[in-house]
Amino acid sequence: MGKWIIAIVIMFVVGLQVGIKHGRGLEANEMEPVLEAGIERVEQTRAELAKYRLMLEIVACESSFNRKAVGDGGKAYGLAQFHKPTFYMMAKKAGYQGEWKSSKDQIRLLKWAIDGGYTDEWSCPKG
Repeated sequence: MGKWIIAIVIMFVVGLQVGIKHGRGLEANEMEPVLEAGIERVEQTRAELAKYRLMLEIVACESSFNRKAVGDGGKAYGLAQFHKPTFYMMAKKAGYQGEWKSSKDQIRLLKWAIDGGYTDEWSCPKG
């Protein structure tokens, strides 16, 4: 809760600075759009950070950040422990040309999968 208050205060100060720069203070009705825009941006940032946190949790759980990890009896590979058929099936859905064993491509496709709600493809983390 404290982070939200800090963000709102920052937006208020920015709004005041804009008004002062233009030679006047902002009226209360002029602050509302500034605050609403600030709150919206904070919410967007929070959602993006939650997505990246989930990505980190999946990679930590699945491969312990080992780019060459092999699991599931040799079927899963890499940071996100994609099975080869799953990787290429998701890549096709995403319209993405990637390489199964590429760490960069696995992370890119993992982000797409999280955005698309495909997190059930991983055994961890849940919840």
